[in-house]
Amino acid sequence: MARPARDPEAPTQKRIQMDLPQRSVDRLERLRLRTDSTSNGETVRRSLWVHETVLDLIADGGTLLVEKDGQTTRVQLVGIEA
Repeated sequence: MARPARDPEAPTQKRIQMDLPQRSVDRLERLRLRTDSTSNGETVRRSLWVHETVLDLIADGGTLLVEKDGQTTRVQLVGIEA
C-alpha cells in the first residue's frame, strides 16, 4: 500500500538524536513520570516551552517569584541570561 500524501499545511518536524549521560537520562525519566508525559519527546517539548516562557518573563528586568506555604521567594536562575 502506498504511503499517504503529506498534508502541506501540517507543521514540519525534524528528528533529533542525542547522546546523553546516564545522569541526564535519569533526570529526563523522572521528569517524564512527574509530568505524566507519554514520551521523552513530549517531556523535552514541554521543558522547552517552560524554559522559553521563563526567559521571556524575566527578560528586561523581570523577576521570577515562587510562592509556597505563604512564603514568597525570589528565584535566581544561575547561568541563565534573559
